[in-house]
Amino acid sequence: MRRRRFLRGLGGALAWPGLPRAETKSPRRIAFLSGFSSAAAAWIVDDLRIEMGQRGWVDGRDIVLLPPRAAEGRSARLPALAAEVLQQKPDVVLVSTAAATAAMKQATTTIPIVMDSVGDPIEYGLVASLRHPGANVTGSAYLLVEVAQKLLQIMKDAVPQLTAVAVLTNPDNVGAPGYWRAATTAAPALGIKVQNIPLRNAEELDTALAAIRDARLDGILVPPEPVIRSLRPGIAVFALRARLPVMVHGPAEILSSGELLAGGPSRKGQIQILATYVDKILRGAEPREMPITQPTSFELGVNLRTAAALGLTIPASILVRADRVIED
Repeated sequence: MRRRRFLRGLGGALAWPGLPRAETKSPRRIAFLSGFSSAAAAWIVDDLRIEMGQRGWVDGRDIVLLPPRAAEGRSARLPALAAEVLQQKPDVVLVSTAAATAAMKQATTTIPIVMDSVGDPIEYGLVASLRHPGANVTGSAYLLVEVAQKLLQIMKDAVPQLTAVAVLTNPDNVGAPGYWRAATTAAPALGIKVQNIPLRNAEELDTALAAIRDARLDGILVPPEPVIRSLRPGIAVFALRARLPVMVHGPAEILSSGELLAGGPSRKGQIQILATYVDKILRGAEPREMPITQPTSFELGVNLRTAAALGLTIPASILVRADRVIED
């Protein structure tokens, strides 16, 4: 199904003047540091290989996509992984999550760093401004309030009786306060109450789920946070047993069997943005002069099998907007 325009990027953010291919005697080296899982990092690298090829950079000839380093949701590992990335001697480093960006920025002030969908890089102290990042960090970010409002609106449209939503947050993540503020800003206009449920690690999962049950909340919003995303299977099992709809903040492809909805910037669109930044940097552009870009397309995934298990009928208005529908 069609993808819809969602958030407007900064005007002309990716429309830099064409730069010539830099003369090179050896392939340029592209590294990747992620706070998420190795599997998630692998698919980004695989898709990036295709996008870079379309821009004239062939892996193994013009570039080398180095083995990614992934923290598997354990942010404490990121400084050591960032040091490993430097040992790979990259010409540019891609980073996923604010914590990974911070770790890589701490590790180097000279190697270009390209962020993948970081929530609020100004608030996190990663860049000076969206139009003029400064230093060696640039990439893509998303508008937290607008995305939170969109996700809660979709939840309400899909489940009209929804009144109280658990917003899972990891207090150890620098992005948690901003994400919570975004949810609390968006909720009142939708007639929804939100409750912050902290979840730092696997040991806290049972406590967090018990808090959702005891507060009699009737929905769960799962943020794009590495630790929480790694705990999705347990969250989904609980939600099915408790008959609670779960909205996952992320592209439609990540929707799993136990969750009802997934929504976020499109996977293909994000890879295209990353490839554009890397292409321009390898041709001589300076990160400090490259404005931060915001996603321009949004994906929605719907799980009708989960809807049936929860006794829900998903409105046609939601289904017609979906990019992915799980039916069996």
